[in-house]
Amino acid sequence: MNRVILFISQNLLCAAACAFTAGISLSFLSPPLLPHIVLIATAVLAIALLRYRRRTAAAAMILLFFASLGVLYGSACCTPPSDLSLIHNHLETKKEAVLLGTVASFQNSGREGSHVDIISEAAMFKGESDLSPVSGRISLTLKGLWPKDVEIGDRVLIRATLSRPFSLQTAGSFDYVQFLAEKGIFVTGNINSPLFIHKISGPSSFAQGFRSAIERARMRIGKAIDGALPPQTAGIYKAVLIGDRSEIDSDLQEKYKSSGCMHILAILY
Repeated sequence: MNRVILFISQNLLCAAACAFTAGISLSFLSPPLLPHIVLIATAVLAIALLRYRRRTAAAAMILLFFASLGVLYGSACCTPPSDLSLIHNHLETKKEAVLLGTVASFQNSGREGSHVDIISEAAMFKGESDLSPVSGRISLTLKGLWPKDVEIGDRVLIRATLSRPFSLQTAGSFDYVQFLAEKGIFVTGNINSPLFIHKISGPSSFAQGFRSAIERARMRIGKAIDGALPPQTAGIYKAVLIGDRSEIDSDLQEKYKSSGCMHILAILY
């Protein structure tokens, strides 16, 4: 125990960073007001203990302080923003809309459908006569293959049915809402046909063009792997090489989890 305390005292910055990271990881378990209370209490106690030269106890309070900061940071990142311009705040119920935005990333494009992220600029909901400015990242699913002429960085008009994501309330089930929130996504949608996707223009900046080139290369690698290997083996190669875990079946994922090797499939995810 003394060695641990000595190590923390001599490497306080590293320990504080680890505490902050742990706080972020545990943020979804924390009650709303608890981290605020702990943050204030640990700050006061740390100052008092340092004044009375109780360095070991003060170091522990400092670690708790940074862990509380991590919890607050993690909670803030996963909480829908209150800005009225965000498209999330226009969707109390499921709505059909025409979106204007930029293709941000392809999560998957395969036999069961295509999944893409769109950074929205404007939207026109059913019953409205004009586009209104909105913002926010949206995860969209297309029933079919994504149009070949629409790539990362392109500005597009898309007709889709939008809604806020939801998770099953079964204990221990995958928390889809939390998963999307960690990526800054609070709206999902479905596109019924590739005909509802219209390309307006290509990338409008060098940064978007560079990002588009990277994503195109990533997709080409994925297609090359699909053409060279059996489906299950291709899924593993795509997870490790380009960060696409969408084609790994659930049974195989569970085997990786039980063996403690799940991080191998999550290097780029």
